[in-house]
Amino acid sequence: MDNLEELKNKAFLAPMIEILEKMTGVQAKIMETTIHNSLFPSNEIAIVIGITGDWRGAFVISASKDVGAELASKFVGGLDYSQLGIYDIAETIAEFANIVAGNAITIMEKRNENVNISPPTIVIGQGDELRIGGFSDMLITRFNSDLGEIVICLSVQKI
Repeated sequence: MDNLEELKNKAFLAPMIEILEKMTGVQAKIMETTIHNSLFPSNEIAIVIGITGDWRGAFVISASKDVGAELASKFVGGLDYSQLGIYDIAETIAEFANIVAGNAITIMEKRNENVNISPPTIVIGQGDELRIGGFSDMLITRFNSDLGEIVICLSVQKI
């Protein structure tokens, strides 16, 4: 994979939809993908996973607390997350994000890319904006799912 667009589509977006459906039963479709070169507007929950090696940068999954609670519930088989705190919800979403990123790394390694991921970092807050790494381009993809909007940000550069 030589460019960000191919990396995004083959390693992150298609597998994200597939994993979401297989692990939670949630259907999702891409609403829009945009390129930003400034701050990424985050929802209440953002999970950041660093990428190192031949590609450097980060992968982010972001959702509102309500969407996160529903996703977390489906991810663990129906446990009611509606009464739990945002940190419990975010920790479960971090596990989901780690699976998506791990799958992406496996796809990249099969194409002879040397890459690794960092443990997930949880960012909680409403109306926050994130800047990832200092790279100029961030690909922002908004998904419309059965649960509501889920946003992915991919900000990486080939080294």
